[in-house]
Amino acid sequence: MTRTANLSLLVELLDALEGTATAAWAWDIKANVVQWSPNTGPLYGRDRGYQPASYEEWLSLIEPEDRPWVAQVVAGAVNGGEDYEIELRTRWPDNSQHWLWARAHVVTDERGAPARLVGVVSDVTAAKRQRERERFLSAASDLLASTNDVQEVLRRSAGFVVQGLADWCSVQLLDGQTVETAVVAHRDPDMVKLAERLQEDYPPDDKLAEPASQVVESGEPVLVEEIPHEMLVAVAVDEAHLAILESLGLRSVLIAPIAARGMVLGLITLVSAESDYRFGPDDIDLAVEFGRRSGLALDNARLHAKTQQVARTLQAALAPPREPGRLGLQAEAWYRPAGIGDVGGDWYDVVDTPDGTHVYVIGDVVGRGIEAVAAMAELRFGLRMLLMEGRSPSQALAALDPVARSSDAFCSTVLCAKVDPATHTVRVASAGHLRPIVTGPDGASAVHMDIGPPIGLGGPRPDEHMLTLSTGQCLILYTDGVCERRDQDIDTSLRALIKTVGECDPSDVAAALRRMADDVGCDDDATVVVVSVPNPDVAG
Repeated sequence: MTRTANLSLLVELLDALEGTATAAWAWDIKANVVQWSPNTGPLYGRDRGYQPASYEEWLSLIEPEDRPWVAQVVAGAVNGGEDYEIELRTRWPDNSQHWLWARAHVVTDERGAPARLVGVVSDVTAAKRQRERERFLSAASDLLASTNDVQEVLRRSAGFVVQGLADWCSVQLLDGQTVETAVVAHRDPDMVKLAERLQEDYPPDDKLAEPASQVVESGEPVLVEEIPHEMLVAVAVDEAHLAILESLGLRSVLIAPIAARGMVLGLITLVSAESDYRFGPDDIDLAVEFGRRSGLALDNARLHAKTQQVARTLQAALAPPREPGRLGLQAEAWYRPAGIGDVGGDWYDVVDTPDGTHVYVIGDVVGRGIEAVAAMAELRFGLRMLLMEGRSPSQALAALDPVARSSDAFCSTVLCAKVDPATHTVRVASAGHLRPIVTGPDGASAVHMDIGPPIGLGGPRPDEHMLTLSTGQCLILYTDGVCERRDQDIDTSLRALIKTVGECDPSDVAAALRRMADDVGCDDDATVVVVSVPNPDVAG
């Protein structure tokens, strides 16, 4: 195709695209002359018919961050004859940012060298923003759904917003007609510290003011595209406060409700400042939807916290006496609930049997939350009744199994240690639970015994293991929350536990295990029962 034919084709293309959302352009490389169809200018925020004087002037219309790579793509077309298709950003005179899609074709001269770039361009801002909104909301939902902690939900909400939607974000919670600022976020930690100092020096009023009160009353968002100076004056306490607010360069604000199940729980305020971005109508739906998802996460977290409080209260009410010692024996026990997350189903008990022996029980129900606590209560009292009927540990566990399978108490590990206070003999049976540890002057070791399946899974129960405690020895029952670490396997954790108790004085074993559990920091419950035979001389 000749150059004349190429130019004729370009003229036809420019005319054909007139009045459409797609514009055409051409650039004479050697002469450095740019030719645009009349409808190209508005795509760059310029007047209709606008023509850049050169390639360099066109490049100046591109977002500064995009110019280097766009120039590199164009250079590839000029030097290598490579056609291209790209999406780039342009900054309009009103400082708004828009996305353009452009396709270029290289037209060569008679010698086959690139002589001209011709192509088309269209505004894809709406589609681009929609895709970004979808990705933003999807990522936000995943982030918010990964925690049940109220404060963490608030922190994540504000922190996520300032990663790409606003320069500042604050989250406020409602309590009747009062409001409390829960979180303030900015990408720059120093700016967050400044905001915190401002809150200390100028404590905000706990009463709702305009325009926040409008959002609460109507449940609808409020957009202030350009923050007037009068708004800063109304907020400022004194001249010094006003000067600080002015120095922040606040430009635009968008307030959306944090709502769930028809109730406004709080407000999320988005503020633009140093980016010089102005929120517009297109941002409203995104802010509202983000507020809705944050509201559901917050409401779920609050409900979860209440449920956990009920579970902890129930668990505490069901706990056995804190002094598990019996005649001729010393015993210590402690239970530590999970620091974070759902309460678990750890439990222990001490049962006095008709033959004068004592049965020390420890268990760990599979699952978490109030269901696990309810299952724990059912198992604990069921096992207590079986032991008080005079059944041996193995017989009691076997009888408990069908009870568990027919109820909500689906699965639990349980260990029973029946101790004769006169002879210090111990009969131990385990349903899937960790082997007990015996410690004394010669160190510590796990009891080598057969372990049956957990309660609720059925299967045969192995014979009980027999052992005798000597003076100064301790029998340690525990759950995996005492030693389990996320960064190591359970066998390594158990070896560390045995080493710890083996180096302890018998009187310090229970406390040492408590320290170990705290150091491990596992987000699981932890329970320990330590039974020892005291030295008569020391005891007396």
